[in-house]
Amino acid sequence: MLSVLMPAYNAEKFIAAAIDSIVVQRTYADIEILVCDDCSTDSTAHVVREKMKIFDGIKLFSLEKNQGVSAARNRLLTEI
Repeated sequence: MLSVLMPAYNAEKFIAAAIDSIVVQRTYADIEILVCDDCSTDSTAHVVREKMKIFDGIKLFSLEKNQGVSAARNRLLTEI
């Protein structure tokens, strides 16, 4: 299993392209993309949810308050 950890904060402009890039490059049968929304104020979570409808293996987690990239990454590490 290959796990891609993707902390995200106000990334609505780029998150779809980042997910698409991972999906088209995957050569492993078992891949998961774990996204942690660090309490974004834009539509980051919505964009990820839309991608979840198209691609299997994407999981979205959210922090209750903005804590920074390290906290978001550490949250994702608890999921693998």
